[in-house]
Amino acid sequence: MAVTSIRIGSLSSRSLTEVSAQFRTSGSATSSSSQDPIDSAQLSKTAAERAASRERQRAYSTMSDAASYISVADNAATEVTRLLKAASSASTQLETEVSESRRADLQYEVYAYLKAVDQVAANATYNGSSIVDAGPTEFSYELDGGDQSSATNFRLSVSDIALSTTSLNLSSITLEN
Repeated sequence: MAVTSIRIGSLSSRSLTEVSAQFRTSGSATSSSSQDPIDSAQLSKTAAERAASRERQRAYSTMSDAASYISVADNAATEVTRLLKAASSASTQLETEVSESRRADLQYEVYAYLKAVDQVAANATYNGSSIVDAGPTEFSYELDGGDQSSATNFRLSVSDIALSTTSLNLSSITLEN
């Protein structure tokens, strides 16, 4: 067993080397400055605590990544919803408008909203990759609690984020005069 670092009171690097050498030969170590025994149970507990802390940090990082991914998808969906409502409003006005110049303006407005939907979909990225029509994305982590009954499983699977006009079946819409 290699001891890479020990945090004990005010040990100097020289006394750390002595403690390490004493631990290798006897299985326990004593600090020359404080005379507190350092047994193998304390060292393994510290190693176990560090490992558990690393596990918790990895789990937190995975959950944070998942929350960021969902946030990107939610923001894009909110913007697409806003654009589609505006396009719907303009197309409703188009049905009742009699002025040819106003009808042309409304047709262009609906077209512009639909193009903006595709732009939002194209810009909806997470870590440089598009989240739209990307297929399933999974975030998972198991945080071991020491035994089967205390393990915590975290799994989030996201698929079929349909935000583009193609995936929403809006790409074939034609505006007639």
